[in-house]
Amino acid sequence: MDEDSEIRRALEHYGEIRDIYQVHVYEGWRGDDRLVIHILDMGPDSDNALTRYSCVATKEDGTSAIGNAENTIDNAISGVHWTELDGGQ
Repeated sequence: MDEDSEIRRALEHYGEIRDIYQVHVYEGWRGDDRLVIHILDMGPDSDNALTRYSCVATKEDGTSAIGNAENTIDNAISGVHWTELDGGQ
């Protein structure tokens, strides 16, 4: 068993945690806005491989853009409603 699977199983068993995501955090700039981007991964043993990945991008002022949970990282990122960071324009 790999380390991630072991951690997930322990959280489920001892902490009674469900819908566990590993979170990858990135920072970058979009125009003049600094963003923090979270890629959420439910792991390869997820009950539903079609919704394994999610992406949330947040500006320093707290404005966020999210997309639907998807089966690939590319789909999760491309599905983010990026224009919500522009005030919905």
